[in-house]
Amino acid sequence: MNSFISTSRDRLVATGFAASSIDPNNVRYRSVLFEINVNTTRYDFYPFAEGSQDSQFSDENEVLFMAGSIFRIVNVQKVSQDDP
Repeated sequence: MNSFISTSRDRLVATGFAASSIDPNNVRYRSVLFEINVNTTRYDFYPFAEGSQDSQFSDENEVLFMAGSIFRIVNVQKVSQDDP
């Protein structure tokens, strides 16, 4: 993958994108929402960038992660579609 991973600081924006990308009639696939906590005091180089100021949709609070970024899963929770 020669691209970036796009996400949002705004949970409602993120859940909106997740919900719109899935066919509700296909039970084999489910949307997944990741909560990413970044320690900005740990490194001199960060594999992410704020995208809001350069975005056509600045209200999305976009953050771009470099492809190949590694994340650690700390917790997994199943939530209903009604949860904010």
